[in-house]
Amino acid sequence: MNPKGPENSTGMRIIKGGSLFAPYAYKMRCAVRIFGKPEDRNKSIGFRCAKDYKQETGKTAKEASKQEDKVKEVH
Repeated sequence: MNPKGPENSTGMRIIKGGSLFAPYAYKMRCAVRIFGKPEDRNKSIGFRCAKDYKQETGKTAKEASKQEDKVKEVH
């Protein structure tokens, strides 16, 4: 899921994950969190790929599993 955030935000966002270029060992951990603006750039900030999530309704877990199996067979 790709969270959009509030409509009236301060502009600051959470930046997740560590960096090999961090000056301190604890900032290299994948669990580290800092904040910044979306336009902030430096060698310690990467990117993530995200896709909007579209929730399917009306299917049971068994039906969804069958559909997933069919997709796997095609690929």
